[in-house]
Amino acid sequence: SNIFDIFKRLPNSQGFEGSGIGLSIVKRIVDRLEAKVTVDSELNIGTTFCITFKA
Repeated sequence: SNIFDIFKRLPNSQGFEGSGIGLSIVKRIVDRLEAKVTVDSELNIGTTFCITFKA
């Protein structure tokens, strides 16, 4: 599944507020800036999002 899809909520996200549009907005902004967003996630540890811009 693509976490950047609009209104996408992961099955284990119940109990957390949100509409599922936040990462979709981030992806659109990053794309317009010709940047790149990467995700590194470890179960029960956490997730890191990294945005890389062109020099």
